[in-house]
Amino acid sequence: LDVTIQAQIIELVKKLKDELGMAMIWITHDLGVVAGLADTIQVMYAGRIMERGPVRAVFKDTRNAYTLGLLKSLPRLDIKKGATRLVQISGSPPDMHTDPVGDPFAPRNPYATPRCWEETPPLRPVEDGDPDHYVAAWYDLRQAVKEKPYEEAMQG
Repeated sequence: LDVTIQAQIIELVKKLKDELGMAMIWITHDLGVVAGLADTIQVMYAGRIMERGPVRAVFKDTRNAYTLGLLKSLPRLDIKKGATRLVQISGSPPDMHTDPVGDPFAPRNPYATPRCWEETPPLRPVEDGDPDHYVAAWYDLRQAVKEKPYEEAMQG
């Protein structure tokens, strides 16, 4: 959709939601839309929930590398022109004809541990964070990013 038409449709839907007091489920790849519309976000990859929680918690205290990759791929206005390039998530999505073993994002995750390849992580509450924020990951993303920033990690 044209950006103007999209904004008009979103405002209309928000108005109807508020007037009718109803909940809405949005399925989108546009995290900018999610940020402006949703109270809660659920990030999925290969049919599995990778991270879930209040939008602010998930965007500001990201705990899953896939979520971080999505956020890093968004254009930003607060950076100097030419200072950085958009980050892309390397690799390809898994073949969904067979159920992936372990974390489905492991082949594309620069922070994957051996356990990620062998065992599917359960969705569990994050440590030291919003009590409604959940993540499916075997690694500590905050520590991993301190050791090797995402942009650098994605370059190999």
